[in-house]
Amino acid sequence: MEDRQVDDYLAEARKRFEARAEVERQAEFGKALERLEMLFKSTLSDKDYKTALQVQKELSVLLGLNAPKTVHVTDWRTDAINAIKAGDITRADLERELGGSLADELFRQAGVTVMVTAGED
Repeated sequence: MEDRQVDDYLAEARKRFEARAEVERQAEFGKALERLEMLFKSTLSDKDYKTALQVQKELSVLLGLNAPKTVHVTDWRTDAINAIKAGDITRADLERELGGSLADELFRQAGVTVMVTAGED
C-alpha cells in the first residue's frame, strides 16, 4: 500500500470520527441543557434562589452567553506562516496539503527562501 493511499484512508477515518463526535456532542449538549433547565425549575419551585442563580450561571456558560473579555483571531495563513518561521512545518508538508504554488507563496510571505532541487518539483 502506498503512503498516499494510507493518507487517504486516514483522512477518511478522521472525517468519520469527527462526524460521529459532532453527533455525540450535540446529544450530550441537549442532555446537559435539559438537566439544567429541569434543575432550574426545581430550585425555583423550592424557592432556592441561590441555587437557581448558580444553575442560571451554568446555563449561560453552556449556551455561550458569557462573552469573552478579548478575542484573538488568526487565520490559517497566519498560523501556517508562523509555523514556517518556527521551523515546525516543511515546504514538502505544505505542498502535500496545499499544492506547490500556495506552499511557495506562504514561504515567501514568511520570508523563507526555498531551494527546489532537481526532481523535487
